[in-house]
Amino acid sequence: MFKFLKNATDNFFCNILGLETNECKTKKFKNFYCSKISIYQNDIEYDIIFLFKKDTITLIAKNLLFEENLDKEATVDLLKEVANLIGGTAKTMIEEFDSDSTYKLSTPEYIGFVKDFKELTLTHYSASKINNRCFIVGVEEV
Repeated sequence: MFKFLKNATDNFFCNILGLETNECKTKKFKNFYCSKISIYQNDIEYDIIFLFKKDTITLIAKNLLFEENLDKEATVDLLKEVANLIGGTAKTMIEEFDSDSTYKLSTPEYIGFVKDFKELTLTHYSASKINNRCFIVGVEEV
């Protein structure tokens, strides 16, 4: 599951937004805006968690929507849409790999502001960066 999510994330940033991602080496993850989407594999639920800094959200908005100054409602919508785009791509990749299982995708949700990454219980995560701003994509098996 996680390798497909990582590939879908890289695809979104590189191929859709035209942004290069690099490994984020810091382990001090604080003050992120969070969204999620769930992928259901038969009876197993995986929450896909997305954590972005405000500067990264602005960069995504600039490259995806050609907007730089989003209000709170538009920011929430953008975070949910990013979850939907990446989650949908990951689901498609998984289905191509495992045609014996049934997969469903939930409606994306805005979780809110996360002060400390340690508040979450992710089983797997990847920290990447764009323009020296780290973001996190992770999986939590529910």
